[in-house]
Amino acid sequence: MPLHLLSPREVQVARDGDHPDGGGLLLRVRAQRAVWVFRYTSPAGRRRDAGFGIVHRDSMSEAGESLRQARDRARRARDNLAAGIDFLDQKRSEREAVVKDRAAAKAQREAQHMTLARYARRYHETQIEPKFNPKYASVWIASLERHMPSELWYKPIAEVSAVELYEALSAVAARALEFALLTAARTGEVIGAVWDEIDEKRGIWRIPGERMKGLRDRPRPDHVVYLVDRARAIVHEMRALGGIYVFPAPSDPRQPLSNMAMLTLLKRMKADRRTTVHGLCRASFSTWANENAIARPDLRAALEPEAARPSRR
Repeated sequence: MPLHLLSPREVQVARDGDHPDGGGLLLRVRAQRAVWVFRYTSPAGRRRDAGFGIVHRDSMSEAGESLRQARDRARRARDNLAAGIDFLDQKRSEREAVVKDRAAAKAQREAQHMTLARYARRYHETQIEPKFNPKYASVWIASLERHMPSELWYKPIAEVSAVELYEALSAVAARALEFALLTAARTGEVIGAVWDEIDEKRGIWRIPGERMKGLRDRPRPDHVVYLVDRARAIVHEMRALGGIYVFPAPSDPRQPLSNMAMLTLLKRMKADRRTTVHGLCRASFSTWANENAIARPDLRAALEPEAARPSRR
């Protein structure tokens, strides 16, 4: 079919109907609205019409420019078809790619905006507050805010790794283990410590006798532990977490730290096969006392009143 059958003037004055320009391009006029249409057979053998846009024809120069642009698009479309490319499918793929890229960019912006802090507060608002009493809900979010290092708390949640989160939540367990090492206290005594037992001003931890391990057929006296500077610093650090327990559970500040929390730290250090938390703390304390020539009665009193005499090698 011959090409370029229409003139600018014919484009300007065309009435209702389809007016071919050749090579698949035609001018379609309907109720004073004119558009360019490209009619072709796709590589798959389907007859298709592609819209090439509105025809501007208020003047002959506008009509001529519109005609030139439509012919240029038609030529490129024919070149694509000759190469086996259905340009409508290509346009659809390009649009889908643009939509996908925009969605990915939006998701990335939202991910950058959605920090761990924002996510935790949203979860607190939608999941914790509706299901628990106000006091617990308040303690829940406050515990996270106090436990999390600021660099992690305000980090995009998409960039927060499980290891980072575990280490942050293990901070209380780490401080509890260090406190146990400094005081040679048993696991249960440490995780069960409440603030009423602590005299921060005097640096004293008074463990009630009923919490001490020992003979059950007679009452046991309270055990007084004098805290060294580092132990006092840990106590001061833990005070900021609130609650009744010195070492609260990160998942539920109303509860004490799990009795497995410190052992889990030893497992991460691959030391759990050689010792236990209690064994490590007592052995370390005894070694220090022996190296510093601490009298045996003083060592026994520090470890625990009425304790059986430990073997010494």
